[in-house]
Amino acid sequence: MVSVRSSVSLGSALAALALGLAACSSDGTPGEGVDAGQEVSVDGADGQGLDGTVDPDADAGDDPDAEADSDSGVGGELPDTTETPDTDGPDGTDTTASLDTVTPPDAGPDIENNGFPGAEPMVKIISPSGVDRAAVVSGTLRVAGILFGDVDAMSWSILPGGQSGAIQRGAYWASGQITLEPGDNRVVVRAMKGEDFVEDSIIVTYNPGFRFDTPPRARPDVVWVGTKQQVVFTIAASLYSQFKPSTMTLLEVDADGNTLGSVKSMVDNGQTSTTGDEIQGDGVFTARTEIACSGAGTKYYRASVKIDNGLGTYDAYSEAVPVHCVEHLTGTECQNELAIILQADASAKAGASISDLVGSLQANPAVADAGRAADNGFSIWVQFKSGVLGAVLLAPPNTRGGGAGGPPDPPFDPPPAAPVVPQAVTGNVVDIRSKKAIVLAPFAAEFGTSEDGPTVASAIGLNECPSFSLTGGAALQGPAASLDRFRDISTHGIVSISTHGEALFGGLDPEKKRSLYAWNHSGAQEVIWSGEAIQCNQLLQTSQTCTVSNADPTGSCPAGTVCQVTQGSGGGSSSGVCLDRTQVDLRLGRVVLTNRGYAMTPAFFEAYAGLGYPNSVVNLGGCRTMYNGTLVSVLFGSGAMAITGFSGYVDSAWAKDRVVEMFQDSVGKGLLGDGHKTSQDPSHPGTWWRLFGASNLDLSNADIVNPSFEDGDTTGWTTDGDGRVVTRLGGTLPAGGKFMGLLSTGLGFTVQTGTLEQDFCIPPDKNEVEIRWKFYSEEFKEYCGSQFQDTFQAVLIGAAGQLTLVDVKVDNLCGYTDWPACGSCVNPESCDYECMGGSGCTFNGTTCEGSFSCKCGKFYSGLDQSDVSFDQAGVWTTQWQSTIKNVKPLAGAGKVTLRLFATDKGDSVFDTVILVDEIRFR
Repeated sequence: MVSVRSSVSLGSALAALALGLAACSSDGTPGEGVDAGQEVSVDGADGQGLDGTVDPDADAGDDPDAEADSDSGVGGELPDTTETPDTDGPDGTDTTASLDTVTPPDAGPDIENNGFPGAEPMVKIISPSGVDRAAVVSGTLRVAGILFGDVDAMSWSILPGGQSGAIQRGAYWASGQITLEPGDNRVVVRAMKGEDFVEDSIIVTYNPGFRFDTPPRARPDVVWVGTKQQVVFTIAASLYSQFKPSTMTLLEVDADGNTLGSVKSMVDNGQTSTTGDEIQGDGVFTARTEIACSGAGTKYYRASVKIDNGLGTYDAYSEAVPVHCVEHLTGTECQNELAIILQADASAKAGASISDLVGSLQANPAVADAGRAADNGFSIWVQFKSGVLGAVLLAPPNTRGGGAGGPPDPPFDPPPAAPVVPQAVTGNVVDIRSKKAIVLAPFAAEFGTSEDGPTVASAIGLNECPSFSLTGGAALQGPAASLDRFRDISTHGIVSISTHGEALFGGLDPEKKRSLYAWNHSGAQEVIWSGEAIQCNQLLQTSQTCTVSNADPTGSCPAGTVCQVTQGSGGGSSSGVCLDRTQVDLRLGRVVLTNRGYAMTPAFFEAYAGLGYPNSVVNLGGCRTMYNGTLVSVLFGSGAMAITGFSGYVDSAWAKDRVVEMFQDSVGKGLLGDGHKTSQDPSHPGTWWRLFGASNLDLSNADIVNPSFEDGDTTGWTTDGDGRVVTRLGGTLPAGGKFMGLLSTGLGFTVQTGTLEQDFCIPPDKNEVEIRWKFYSEEFKEYCGSQFQDTFQAVLIGAAGQLTLVDVKVDNLCGYTDWPACGSCVNPESCDYECMGGSGCTFNGTTCEGSFSCKCGKFYSGLDQSDVSFDQAGVWTTQWQSTIKNVKPLAGAGKVTLRLFATDKGDSVFDTVILVDEIRFR
């Protein structure tokens, strides 16, 4: 499956914030070299966007096409069909609009050259990637990112080569130009405050003129210590065509990318049962191999392939993907550690001071370290000798940082009042890329009338144009706000969370933070709470296999686990292993044991960022969720366009008013910044309600999102079964652009027929819709005229009724003499494609008329032998077809649902695939 959303979403408008605003001071006044009102390019400096892709309009030295066409011969020639994904909007307009900076209202005290207000410095690299590894096609780039807190200086350095340079400080910063060596380059960005510093680093892999479509992925990415496990590795490579497919190889490497050995070849042959590859010729290469773990730690793997650049060949390398070797956490260990946390909670309620509680915990033989929440906060953190992290939430009642607890001593020292930082005002808006919404309210029962979740859910759910699909149909309260729900938030365009929050683990040894939990920030971590209770007895202790089928889509895995499929022969079932993600998260410092259930660190949200947030708004409605930017940096670096939160402890009722005001004034009405009003909690001086990112994020666009799949994935669509996005299928390329949708009746590991669905509103000035489609089936031609009739349907459903766009089955596309079972038919008349989905075969300019008397061939346009095979038999295919329908009855008439789906008729043995592209309303 090809997917590039995480990179594309960090381009265009995100680049406007990270690079354009780097030239402005934090109070919004013009910085050095930028005049008020000056137009600043939103793309990355010198053509390098924040997604690490190369802007087609960039300087020649950074454009892969320009490099390929240059006299130097670097990279080889790249045809237009293999360019880097662009960020054009659905109607073909360029979404990488320019950023107009303006002088904002009075921002209070001058804080020029400071970062975004934070209690301590925190720096995060966002470009060329928001994670710690990236691959680029250009030999020069500029790293860019965000800064929280006040620092004296910033700099970058790189190995190999020893280059270094200064960075102008700012909430959004960018380095000068950096020259890369072919292969791996480690770039380190450091922010200094006196003799102290914070830093972030990224390994940038430079492959001249070539880039893999996606980073590699591993399924599962965990192996229990003392066991062996089959792991399926995949990587997509098709947008850049000058590689030798037969040389694609999986390598084992160390953390720095040094090769430890070759594992096996990666193939794109569709042999699901033998190689694990799901679809032949889709540009996704696969290697399935067994990995053994003798001890806890992390193994790393990457793909390599030989590139022909016109002058010779070289080896290109992908980023590395980790596979974690994890020790089981036994139920007894979990219970004992939870008992220590609950005893501290009971002692606090009995009047024990925080300092006494910390001392008692530090003296406990099961505890490695313990400390107080940052800045003499109310709560306590614990690191157990097992490596598991714990917390005791003790903030005062009526705040979103705790419940009833003992009196803290000494009293909390709030940070000094910080000036208001206005958001950038831009001449263009940025649209969220998914109309899925989720509202999570883990402590609704405790917050009572100060809970904002139901009101926010109502503001979102009652809106018709745009229409938002609210997960669960309402605010997910209490246990319904589970870890699994939090793991899925990256698929949503609107995320609102009302919960408890804290800033913890500031005093934990920075080396342990890096080595045990892969935390880059050496200070405190912002932590928020789920609604899921701790169930130590559910932690899985033995490897358990699973088999998924239509009758059992979960594979009968125990509660709290998920089936990770690694084996399959195509058709009715696939098998794999039940993965206990919560146990893994506890071991890796993503989830914390607490007296109020499971809490989550920023590492949790980084691990479950999936394909990247679709230009989302994420409201972190808890205490200290914008304390130092550790949560913001992960979300922003993963594609969220705007994040809101509170810098300190906050009164719950006041927080509700702010959150409700923001959503009611912006959802369906306009820009997020129109609803958000930066302000200070009068009950907690120093606590600010802040918006980080794009105040120009538009929550009112009702149009269809990603209609031709040019986001590179299923962003905007709800998928069920086998619905995915590909760049090619054998020799077939998209009908337009670089990507196309794919539905199947159960191809590869998938056992369910595919559906792609989206709610939106058709503008009143649109008259018709066109959809391009291509039908492949193993049922052609020997099952023409039989009961085996796989179908493809595309329907629009609205208040005015249902309009069928396409309704075709195998017999419709067979020739009327293709197989004896079709029967005899004398002089059949050809059918007009305007009638597809209708009941007749001729079109009089307004309606379909007549009937077709033959059993086969109603929409026959010719069948060709396919150049790809599935898992059972030969495949035949149509050419790209175009269906156009009148949509006037549904245009401007409220919400519609476009549903594309495949249906398996007769059996589930022989597969059918439908490619879909170029869905256009005009």
